Amino acid sequence: MQFPEHILHGGDYNPEQWDDATIDADLTALEAAGINTLTLNVFGWADLQPAPDTFAFDRLDVLLDRVHARGFGVILATPTAAIPPWLATEKPSTMRVDFEGRRHGFGQRHHFCPTSPVFREQAQQIAGLLAHRYHGHPALLAWHIGNEYGGACYCENCVAEFRRWLLRRHGGLGNLNHDWCTQIWSHRFTHADQIPAPNALTEHWGGPYRSGFPIITLEYKRFMTEQFAACLEGEIEQIRHFDAVHPVTTNLMGAYEHLDYFRFASGLDVVAWDNYPRAIRAWPEMAFNHSLMRAVGRGRPMWLMEQAPVATTCRDVNPTRAPGVLRRWSLQALAQGADTVLHFQMRSAPAGSEMWFGGVLDHRGRTDTRTYRETARLGRELFQLDDLVGSRVEAQAAVLMDWDSWWYSRLVDGFSDHWDLVDQARQWHEALARHLGGVDVTDGRSDLSRYRIVVAPSLYMAHNDVIDALRRYVADGGILLTGPMSFAADATGRVLVDDRVDELLGCQVEERDAQEPGFGVELTLPDGTTDTAHHLFEILRPTGGQTAGHWRSSWFAGGSAIIRNAFGRGTVIRLGALLSQAGRRRLIASLIGPAPGHPLVGELEHVSRTCSRGTFDILLNHDQTPLAWTPPVQGVDLLTGRESPAGESLTIPAGDVIVLRRT
Repeated sequence: MQFPEHILHGGDYNPEQWDDATIDADLTALEAAGINTLTLNVFGWADLQPAPDTFAFDRLDVLLDRVHARGFGVILATPTAAIPPWLATEKPSTMRVDFEGRRHGFGQRHHFCPTSPVFREQAQQIAGLLAHRYHGHPALLAWHIGNEYGGACYCENCVAEFRRWLLRRHGGLGNLNHDWCTQIWSHRFTHADQIPAPNALTEHWGGPYRSGFPIITLEYKRFMTEQFAACLEGEIEQIRHFDAVHPVTTNLMGAYEHLDYFRFASGLDVVAWDNYPRAIRAWPEMAFNHSLMRAVGRGRPMWLMEQAPVATTCRDVNPTRAPGVLRRWSLQALAQGADTVLHFQMRSAPAGSEMWFGGVLDHRGRTDTRTYRETARLGRELFQLDDLVGSRVEAQAAVLMDWDSWWYSRLVDGFSDHWDLVDQARQWHEALARHLGGVDVTDGRSDLSRYRIVVAPSLYMAHNDVIDALRRYVADGGILLTGPMSFAADATGRVLVDDRVDELLGCQVEERDAQEPGFGVELTLPDGTTDTAHHLFEILRPTGGQTAGHWRSSWFAGGSAIIRNAFGRGTVIRLGALLSQAGRRRLIASLIGPAPGHPLVGELEHVSRTCSRGTFDILLNHDQTPLAWTPPVQGVDLLTGRESPAGESLTIPAGDVIVLRRT
């Protein structure tokens, strides 16, 4: 597989929106800004195939030759995220049926039914034609399949496929009835045709996360993940008929709720994702999402496929990137394992839904804007950082993230809706990063032995292979920290009662309580300090472990809130509380010593990447004041050439970034 040897800098460009003179001026401006890569053809299907048997590649032919002559590489997209009007109108079965049971007509994008045989045939045909025509083009760097897969369809074909999928998965209707415990609420099926689509017309009320039959909705999410993966893999197969050289990817979306990316993205050569954070103080969320995308790619470098150089659209409020933010967030992506910095978009669209979605070039194509100047500076700096390409993030800790657990914790009614598994994972990720630097995310199926500590904030649905992996990890000397509602259900959705888990944790849950937001309960931590927990409270009963923290208030004062259990050569900490961020940090500090140069102060982020060319320490100051860091080894800043002796305090100016190569 041929991967680029330099950092790719650029992003989506839509020249079909512009005349030739504008394109020429754009390419000149983009080249001057250090842009070397263009993503093309993401939404080009209607132009390439204006009628069922009519294809028009001439414009794309000219464009690829044109950008190659100017020195740009191309990530070429298959345009299958938005089907052309003729296909939607002539073959309405290609369009989705939504959660409310309505068949959609043509409009918007991402509107296709993933099980439609007609859609799959047409999508694979256009992918194959593109690969046949352009696989040897000298501008080609990689293939970009579709765009931002997601959502769900509830049409007749999907439901029929779902029923067949279930019978294969469970080995027949009798096993399915047993696994799903369908005696509850008179759900026992006597024929597969009785199994409904779990939507607003059947099992749900009040939205997609209020279900009278949560396991069928969980299974439908698993099923949809596999169907979208089949669409993706069908196009990849067509490309591989002609091209075994260039990597294939698509753009994921971080902690996106509708697809299990560990299952969906297993066939990609490189994982790529779109970074559109929602918060102003977004860097911890982005750090978690970068780590999650690395995990989906099994630790390999990933690609930042999209980010907004100015402002996004489609939200109720869309802040503009303040001065310096584009640079810092781009370098954070590199720190967290990206080999690319790609933006959406190169030039702001002249009209449509995304007309106010900012571009490197504005609507006039000006090169005297702040955004253009910042992009050009970034381009110059990325050229200095090519040695990072191919290196991997060093991590001493991991946070466990599992889509089944996320889905099921939201679907099952009970206790509290005021906590979220992914939010807990993000906060533990940040707490660990301040203590140790780089932190991985894992689904529990990667090699855990390299981590000093693994945190499973809420492994709500515990699969047998993950239980076995965690037992091996701890028995071999690891530290496992796990929180409320962990090991609550097995893979079929039943309440988990398992001696292996009891032995691992050294305790059982005696009782649970939940209270309204704002209601706090004090508890002691193993270091003797106190913390205040909210939302969900578990009273634990030791069955082999030792109480390491007690509840101090409420009716369960004196009960066990934290259990420490020795298992093999390792240790398990079972929390019955959702701790504050300060409590998380103190607990981590009591369990493991900090890495050299840690714990970090203020809004400072530190990640190390390593490869045969060396080890690189990237320091990002997300604060509005200067912050200090003491490098444990000598290094030189790749951006300034300034040397930093080991053991001497180094000041990172407000909002700045330092990239040290260890010497």
